[in-house]
Amino acid sequence: MHPLDPLSAGEITAASQAVKDFVAVDKQHQLRFVAVSLKEPARADHPATSRQAEVVTLDPSTGLASEFDVNLGAGEKATVISSKKLPLGTQPMLTPDDCDLAEEIAKNSPELQAALEERYGITDMDKVCCDPWSVHFACDEDKKMAAWRDDGVPGRLVQTFLYQRMYGDGMEDNHVRKTNQSALGRLTK
Repeated sequence: MHPLDPLSAGEITAASQAVKDFVAVDKQHQLRFVAVSLKEPARADHPATSRQAEVVTLDPSTGLASEFDVNLGAGEKATVISSKKLPLGTQPMLTPDDCDLAEEIAKNSPELQAALEERYGITDMDKVCCDPWSVHFACDEDKKMAAWRDDGVPGRLVQTFLYQRMYGDGMEDNHVRKTNQSALGRLTK
């Protein structure tokens, strides 16, 4: 294996398990894996260094994001060699869970349902697609938007761009291809 080859499925599993063991994840403690990727060695270290992974996690119960470096070893059990908790409020990239939850929240919103019916005559929420995008905090005033939770945990903010499936009920209707046929994009402005 070349030192710069992407992580294999086995290496990703080993790195994830090492992090779970390190933070003592159990059924009551949830941890979202935001990213598991190769930690590229310095150019001079390519032949001598064992492979390592960089892992970014988010603990939804505390809102804390963390970074871990994991030594994948050669035939050894993977181990965490460093960890760093990121400042409270740091928002790592969206996970598939975040995207699914954002779509569920948007599509179940009575306010959104009423607006779609009033403005566009859309009543079938199964035809509405939500394309989640992250929210950028450009200043301290923007960061106040993440203080919507009442438990002290910074909220995850996601904006969704909306599209209507115009043809068919399944994935054969590519909503991205048909965005110019729907006025729903204007609803997000």
